[in-house]
Amino acid sequence: MKIAYFDCFSGISGDMILGALLDAGIDVQWLNQELSKLGIAYSLGTTRVSKGGLQGLRADVGVDKERLSPARMFEIINNSSLDEKIKAVSCQIIERLVQAEAFVHNIPSSRVHFHELGDKDTLVDVVGAIICICRLEIEKIYSSPLNLGSGNVSCEHGILPVPAPATAELIKDFPVYSSPETDRELTTPTGAAIITTLATTCSHMPQMRIKKIGYGAGYYETIIPNLLRVFVGETYGEKEGISINSFEQDMVTLLETNIDDMNPEIHEYLLEELMRQGALDAWLIPIHGKKGRIGVLLSVLSLHEDADRLTSIIFSQTTTIGIRIHHVARKKLPRQAVEINTRYGILKAKEITLENKKIIVPEYEECRRIAAREDVPLQEVYWECVRCGMRDTKDEFKCHDQ
Repeated sequence: MKIAYFDCFSGISGDMILGALLDAGIDVQWLNQELSKLGIAYSLGTTRVSKGGLQGLRADVGVDKERLSPARMFEIINNSSLDEKIKAVSCQIIERLVQAEAFVHNIPSSRVHFHELGDKDTLVDVVGAIICICRLEIEKIYSSPLNLGSGNVSCEHGILPVPAPATAELIKDFPVYSSPETDRELTTPTGAAIITTLATTCSHMPQMRIKKIGYGAGYYETIIPNLLRVFVGETYGEKEGISINSFEQDMVTLLETNIDDMNPEIHEYLLEELMRQGALDAWLIPIHGKKGRIGVLLSVLSLHEDADRLTSIIFSQTTTIGIRIHHVARKKLPRQAVEINTRYGILKAKEITLENKKIIVPEYEECRRIAAREDVPLQEVYWECVRCGMRDTKDEFKCHDQ
């Protein structure tokens, strides 16, 4: 499978994405032929520049001052002779831009106008990037956390802090950080919309065989070279003696604290309450703390948006006065919730995919409830769910023995 990894150490913008993909092996004359299908007046050229001693390709997009409404953008894309996939993904990205602007300005999406986004050059950046991705036959995209920069940004509504409001809306649930040594905006709304729509985030480069590398240059002179780096390559698999799973990956928050002065009778209630309030997992490990005290290490795994709520619960339900916070990458197997028809009725379970194999994992509380109701061993209910789930995964998990 062909994949790409965007290394956003110096932020990301639409023109930097376009420049990086062009530098990875796309001919700009060919791209101009494809973009001409939009039927708009524009110019696109490239310039090889040096940033911090590194060479990159800058995409120079020229457009007139005509402003396009989002509706007009959609019309231009959909009326073009571009591939349907390119049209659909381009419209999806622009729609996210529209919704972000509508939300931050509290107006209907029909009234949104892209004053700061450049209108036509936004259209060229978005559609051009998708054309390049399809040309490179990239099937999956990964991205490092986004460097937002720092300081202020000037826009039609005045001087605003970085990130700009639309950018802030677009980067929700996507790992980001601020680079205080660079006093300017490094991640733009267009760049944020493209990468957060297309990419899965990861804290390090995914396992891949690199075939091409491209550097897209920005327009700034910064301490950090204003470049976006893209690696294009392929996954490598079992034929080479390495087993590769289609892992899913996300970023989660790990909350930790040492407790050595609390009644241990509270432990069970604490873990149950944390799980009830949305923790992904919670556990206790016996430790020896300061002054030889015996205590426990409380660890709570959560989504970023739930971390503050769970932190409040830990402070209110325990004797701790400090919590360590770690942002960690998590790899997980693809899974989905399923309902399995058994002789005890419909049971809920998870279907997990491992190397193209399906694994059925019954929900414990569901099996426990059925075991108590039917007065049968819990283990019997558990294996009945597994047998029926694995019997014929193509037949909507129906058991043929009924």
